[in-house]
Amino acid sequence: MNNLLLCLEVDIFCLCCLGCLFYTSRSNYESNIYLFFRITMRVAVLVILDLLSRALRIYATYNEVSPYVTLLVVTLFLFWVVYMGYSLFLDECIIFFPQRIPNILSFLMFSLPFWFITCMIFTSFSHGRIVYIGVENRIYLGESFWTVLVVYIVYQVLSLIDPLTTIDATRVQGQVPVHLYYILGLGTVPMLGMYWEFQVEYPVAVPVYTLTLFYIFITMQHRGISLDGLTKLNNRGELNLYLNRFFSSHNQSKRQKLCLMFIDINGFKQINDTYGHAEGDRALIYIAGGIRDFCENHECFAGRYGGDEFVLVFQNAQGEEMKRNQQELEQLMQKIAHASKLPYKLSISVGYVFYRPEFKDVKSFITAADEYMYRNKQRYYSQPAG
Repeated sequence: MNNLLLCLEVDIFCLCCLGCLFYTSRSNYESNIYLFFRITMRVAVLVILDLLSRALRIYATYNEVSPYVTLLVVTLFLFWVVYMGYSLFLDECIIFFPQRIPNILSFLMFSLPFWFITCMIFTSFSHGRIVYIGVENRIYLGESFWTVLVVYIVYQVLSLIDPLTTIDATRVQGQVPVHLYYILGLGTVPMLGMYWEFQVEYPVAVPVYTLTLFYIFITMQHRGISLDGLTKLNNRGELNLYLNRFFSSHNQSKRQKLCLMFIDINGFKQINDTYGHAEGDRALIYIAGGIRDFCENHECFAGRYGGDEFVLVFQNAQGEEMKRNQQELEQLMQKIAHASKLPYKLSISVGYVFYRPEFKDVKSFITAADEYMYRNKQRYYSQPAG
């Protein structure tokens, strides 16, 4: 009885917390925030069902209540858990990777486990393989309850496939994609906690779901502060934080291997003056996209320094390797400009510098790379037109 009351109090507290998250994210339709909003709603429904089932069990200790009413609520609870895993997989396909389900046949194939376990759950009234009513009218787990866990985890794994293959591309932000937190955080831990709850009646699954959502929310807030709003690369503040870690005294050995590359768009002022600032923003987005493509195959940190300037930081680069990196980056930008059929020439000037002992702080390091870039930019403008 005391455990049930504790679970009830925890459910009410978690529901209040989810209400705060729901209110905060309700009007933002950016893909990550919108997905967070949808998941928050689903977890809230899960908490309400859990709250209702516990309230019924407490009420049944003082009043006569059919155990089948409680069994129905528990059945809905288990169905909603499986639906959350299934819907998270569909969200991954619809919002982030629409190519995952190219036709209706693929959709039906991926949906089969969900519909199979749904039938098992709702027919458990008769066969009792998922949940059943035992002694003293208590709810017990059936011999096939593990299939609920398996189906849920299967959809978690399916949801992880494409995000894990694109994790290199996210290195430009220095962070794992936000939707990976949804999958990992809302994965096996709550499900194992749910099994524990049925055994000892201590609240585990619902608090884990709620804490995970709070962690995701804080992570997204940090990303919103650390990312440049236009290009979605790291901003200048995040770059300084990243470099300052190397310039601290205990990271001296790592600092010796640093190389900083400064990138500037050629003729950016003319693009703005001739075609407008909207076209200038478009040019910045193209360059940022090229930097992302470059970072897919290279171990580096990327960010927008300001205006039309970008920075790449390499930790273990050598001289010849950096020459190849510069050539590869310039060629990549040329390909992007050609494929985009822009009405103007889009190119970059690049300068890079390796760490030297005279660089006492981040500012002197960046200034040196900027000077090398400026020399290359002067050579670009000194070339004959055409």
